[in-house]
Amino acid sequence: MGGPIRSVMPTEVGTQTRVSKGGALT
Repeated sequence: MGGPIRSVMPTEVGTQTRVSKGGALT
């Protein structure tokens, strides 16, 4: 669900990085 798009955002970079590793919001 917009994983790579939100990943670029510095606002959610911390949260996304954590979720990206788990692949829950991939």
